[in-house]
Amino acid sequence: NSITWSAMVTGYSQNGESLAAVNLFSRMFSAGIKPSEYTIVGVLNACSDICYIEEGKQVHSYLLKLGFERHLFAVTALVDMYAKSGCLADARKGFDCLQ
Repeated sequence: NSITWSAMVTGYSQNGESLAAVNLFSRMFSAGIKPSEYTIVGVLNACSDICYIEEGKQVHSYLLKLGFERHLFAVTALVDMYAKSGCLADARKGFDCLQ
């Protein structure tokens, strides 16, 4: 179920297993399981940790599709990912959405 998948993605991300978190999220997506906001946060943090900016951009698109663009934790993780990867204009856009 989605809770178990989300717990695993978040757990991997929080324990320095960022590549495993991204890979598991990809499998979750392929299986058609809808993530929670917290799963999105975990996978964005993982993308940030391992400089997977293209994957992070895909998660950003998915975040918008899910309607999470106004969710504080998700957008904060998005801003963090863009800022850490040097995409400051994109980070600023996310920050401005929080205003």
